[in-house]
Amino acid sequence: MSDKLLSVCFSGHRELKHYYDIYSKTHTEVENLIKKDYKYFYAGGALGFDMLAANVVINLKKKLSANQINFSTTI
Repeated sequence: MSDKLLSVCFSGHRELKHYYDIYSKTHTEVENLIKKDYKYFYAGGALGFDMLAANVVINLKKKLSANQINFSTTI
């Protein structure tokens, strides 16, 4: 499978009303994507969902010691 098909991009609202609920759901989805061999994750640099998604990927990368996960942001 090409690397393009193993890539995930995040972009979303700046204001999040239910931060912890959204974080939890995003965490679950990213974990599922990693299990399906997705390895390239990209996030915008804006406050809000972009940073939430970045935190999820960074925390999962640390937790899973996943050297195969690549993360990039526009910051």
